[in-house]
Amino acid sequence: MTVTRIVENNQTKWRNHADAEAVAKANRDGDPEWTYVAQQASDGWWYVAVFDEDGEGVGVM
Repeated sequence: MTVTRIVENNQTKWRNHADAEAVAKANRDGDPEWTYVAQQASDGWWYVAVFDEDGEGVGVM
């Protein structure tokens, strides 16, 4: 998967935390330079947020 900027209609999202966490873990294992975290948004969906080495958010998957 690639990192994409946060845009209104181009986000991948999951209903279950376990699904989002599985994607986040797979990306953490494959790309340790970035931090991938499953986070639930106010709309109830789970997203995988991506952070750089300084802890700054760079987008969602």
